[in-house]
Amino acid sequence: MSCFDPAGTFNDDYLWFYEESLSAIRNRDETSEILRLLGSPNPLSILDAPCGHGRISNLLAAAGHAVVGVDITESFLDLAAD
Repeated sequence: MSCFDPAGTFNDDYLWFYEESLSAIRNRDETSEILRLLGSPNPLSILDAPCGHGRISNLLAAAGHAVVGVDITESFLDLAAD
């Protein structure tokens, strides 16, 4: 049995190492793809789990959807709420 340590993995170091690959362009493209796959012209209620630091949740909300994001990493939730 392995013991995965989410707090040791998903922390400020995670954001530092992945910052370049999680660009605004990528976030926008992934959000557009999610909305295309959902296929609804109407605002939706969306659960984003795990939402991480909100890179997709915030864009979905900005597009007019009601979004609830959940994550085990409290510092990421703080970032998502800003």
